[in-house]
Amino acid sequence: AGCSRSAQTYVERGDAQMAKGNVDAAVLEYRNAVAKDAMFAPARLKLAEAYLRQGNGAGALAESVRAADLLPADAQAHLRAGALLLAAGNAQEAKARADKALAIDPKNVEALVLRANGLAGLKDLDGALKEMTEALSLDPSSAIQTNLGLLQAARGNPVEAEAAFRQAVVADPRSVTAHTALGQFLWSTGRSADAENAFKAAIAIDPASELANRAVAAFYLRSGRAAEAEPFFKRVVEATGS
Repeated sequence: AGCSRSAQTYVERGDAQMAKGNVDAAVLEYRNAVAKDAMFAPARLKLAEAYLRQGNGAGALAESVRAADLLPADAQAHLRAGALLLAAGNAQEAKARADKALAIDPKNVEALVLRANGLAGLKDLDGALKEMTEALSLDPSSAIQTNLGLLQAARGNPVEAEAAFRQAVVADPRSVTAHTALGQFLWSTGRSADAENAFKAAIAIDPASELANRAVAAFYLRSGRAAEAEPFFKRVVEATGS
């Protein structure tokens, strides 16, 4: 108990540093908390978040997995770990985390989407489609419609894919992601004019969006229209400093 209280003190100090935007200092405080009590899951969760803010994906992944192992009944902890595992290319472990979350909450939409994406990473597209369809029945949101479109496209079902992408735009007309995904799909099917309109719609919603600017810049560049691509590349540089 004494160790946990001491770890909590370091966590509170880390929280104060995060509130000030001092991410590096917060990381040190959270690491001190973990050093004091390796079993104190809140410290590992906070450290994972701070690592993400710091750009340390490997550190965030390791701490998220450790935190989830310490919190076996916490669905969100498993989902956070699963999302990072999926991003790291470990589809099998991401699916396993989704399964743990679903064992706790069988109707958890985020877990169903994670499981679907894990199955897709394992090349089980039929299984992925089943999970994504169930998620959609619980939450017909733009994000899930977009995921469904990506799966249908991967399965070689262009008609169903386009329907899902367009439904994603209908579900949330202000979604940059939905418009960009539709544009990329239309571009992949040779409908350049329609794709350009979709990309422009995304830019109109958020002129500073890194996702939309990257997409439209790539579109113009690969279409032999480099001069038109340049301003969008510049926006990406301004937004990211990359």
